[in-house]
Amino acid sequence: MKKLKIVIIISILVGLPVMSFFISKAVLINSPRQEIQPTGIRKTDKIISSGLLVEKDVTQLIAEADVIVYGTIYDNGDPIKIRSVASVRAAADGEDVSGSFSVFTDYYIDPEIILQNRRPEYDISNVPIRLEGGIIDGLEVIAELEPPFEIGNKYLLFLKYPGIGGGYITNETQFYIAGAVQGRYEETEGDPILRTYFGDREITLEELVKQVEEFEASGEPVKTQWEEFLENQNHNIETGFITQEEYDRFIEEAQMYAEIIE
Repeated sequence: MKKLKIVIIISILVGLPVMSFFISKAVLINSPRQEIQPTGIRKTDKIISSGLLVEKDVTQLIAEADVIVYGTIYDNGDPIKIRSVASVRAAADGEDVSGSFSVFTDYYIDPEIILQNRRPEYDISNVPIRLEGGIIDGLEVIAELEPPFEIGNKYLLFLKYPGIGGGYITNETQFYIAGAVQGRYEETEGDPILRTYFGDREITLEELVKQVEEFEASGEPVKTQWEEFLENQNHNIETGFITQEEYDRFIEEAQMYAEIIE
């Protein structure tokens, strides 16, 4: 049985943006995007990536998502290895980071209904939706909070455009899922009710349309990823949660990008 533990974190624990959808007033205690040191990898090597999620309701996901789309996953790319910003920075300092990376896979959706679109400049069907996980060079990465899509299945997705660097975000057009597994609902054939991967939440398209309309009518301002990141870091330094040195490093790394390993 699929199980997920979602915790509500009271204090602000923002560090670097590991992936765009993890930056919020309260964030992951343990990032699921752990750097991998694949020294002496065998064909059977497997890394399971896991962590804790901040609970987000549908209204929060609507506020965070640049795109809300219902459609069919029609294709996926080959898995890619990405070296994190922290490793890129370490390499610039002369450190050996040849084995530090994680594995990601890009998926593509054929939209049937677009319920919200704050990125009209992009053709959603051609923008990759990047999930951690995949098999490459004898290493399998399994991300518990980002299970792979099934080609041909229909999903309701809350998608986030990064708009910021840091973590494993590369300098290219891509979407991530807002709220990780909380931002993906799956369709069961013949059932109008869509459910999250772990089955802990459900919604219909009609209900979501109403909630999107209510959010738009509320006039609540929508912050960019960068604005939210700065707000969180400023709060952290004002409260003494981080030092000035850490603040400066976080700001610098948030303007750097991870690298795809050829």
